[in-house]
Amino acid sequence: PNIGAALRDASGRTTAGRPGVRARGVLVAAQLALALVLTASSGLLVRSFAALRCVDPGFDPGNVLTLRLSLPTATYPGSREAASFYAQALERVRALPGVVAASAVTGLPLTADGSNNGYTIEDHPLHPDQVPPILFTEYVAPDFFRTLGILLAEGRAFEPGDVEQPTNSVVVSASLARRFWPGSSPLGRRLTGGIADGDSVWHTVIGVAGDVRYRGLEQEPTPMLYFPILHQESAGEDQVVAERALYLVVRTAVPPVSLVDPVREAIWALDPSLPMAEIRTLADVEWQASARTGLTMLLLLVAGALALALGAVGLYGVVAHSVSSRTREIGVRMALGADRARVGRMVLGQGLTLAAAGLACGVLAALGVTRVLRSVLYDVSPVDPITFFTVSVLLLAVAAVASWLPARRAAALDPIEALRNE
Repeated sequence: PNIGAALRDASGRTTAGRPGVRARGVLVAAQLALALVLTASSGLLVRSFAALRCVDPGFDPGNVLTLRLSLPTATYPGSREAASFYAQALERVRALPGVVAASAVTGLPLTADGSNNGYTIEDHPLHPDQVPPILFTEYVAPDFFRTLGILLAEGRAFEPGDVEQPTNSVVVSASLARRFWPGSSPLGRRLTGGIADGDSVWHTVIGVAGDVRYRGLEQEPTPMLYFPILHQESAGEDQVVAERALYLVVRTAVPPVSLVDPVREAIWALDPSLPMAEIRTLADVEWQASARTGLTMLLLLVAGALALALGAVGLYGVVAHSVSSRTREIGVRMALGADRARVGRMVLGQGLTLAAAGLACGVLAALGVTRVLRSVLYDVSPVDPITFFTVSVLLLAVAAVASWLPARRAAALDPIEALRNE
């Protein structure tokens, strides 16, 4: 009779506390669901970031120093003056100890810094109602491809003769060659800016350069045209091409940062008032190209870790409170013959049931939320099964540990002490 009364009393106490326990259980399940959403999102970004770091940008970023120069109009009023300055600056920089090669370009790879212009391809005539294809264009100084480690698939790069005596030469990228001349060599083919007419200046393809990712690591290589920067005094004023703002790129045999001061002094020897900006290595440019994904990944990792910790602490608290409120019931069960393993499994099952409910809701929510990340993901699906499986296993493991601690305490209860204390 005493045992029956004890069971009824224990059952009544547990039933009376069920609304509060249920509310806390719902809160814990919601915390775990949020933790799964955040952890799955960060997991997708981790895989995306790792994939971006393995992408071949099309150039060798190691040991390359870059800096940006912008020539003031007051000191350099015309293209000839600007081109002459850059030619002298490159000559001085190339003569520095530790410099392997140096060149200049209108825009650095991975920065989308370049111009988009329309061109007519000679053997691809346009219909009267067609507009010329828009192609990405860069102007480069001699030795540009060697300085950046861009391989030539065919033909040759620009030589001093191409800039000393204008030959209207152009180098195309491999993807542009495949687009307009699939299965055949583009060497000797011609193109002109805008819509061709009787006054058009035609440029002849002299080489095919390897593809470079100019618009970002996550973007496919950009079909490109490379034109030489002309700087010879004998060239006609209307033929001199020289942007006022150019990037100097310097490949070194020593750590690039050690040449910052020598390069600066070489340029200031020509013009001590000239400002220099964006002094950095090409490796830094490559790293910054994946910075958005990396920063988003870091923020979500921190948020996911906090949500997971809160969920684990909440789950532990709910299960531990349940054990405390059911001490008499557990004592009675053990007095009736329930072994310690069975009591531990009962408590552990309660925690894992809450975790499973949270995971189920979290997976459904994550399947919708992660699609928002599509724009910052690379080479991974927003519903990647490997990521979702790994995160689910991680959360179940954390939930199992959080539930195992109070389960172990429940299994270690002395039934006589439990009934006496009640």
